[in-house]
Amino acid sequence: MSLSIPTLGAGTFRLKGDDAYNSVKMALEAGYRHIDTAQIYGNEKEVGQAIADSGIARDELFVTTKIWMDKLGKDSFIPSLMRV
Repeated sequence: MSLSIPTLGAGTFRLKGDDAYNSVKMALEAGYRHIDTAQIYGNEKEVGQAIADSGIARDELFVTTKIWMDKLGKDSFIPSLMRV
């Protein structure tokens, strides 16, 4: 089965800590399957935990993120993706 990225995604801008976690958790419970975040938001840990706790298969979800400009270099891009 091939999935297409949903046009509408749940954003996480300005959400921190429990607010980020709960927002993503509620969005997934409401049927969202596209979650949008960014490294600069500082909430990737909470977003990831909400996704993990949802029980939804990873191949049913789309997670989009933005990489900050200072991490686009050859030596910093991949390491920046591995940090939480």
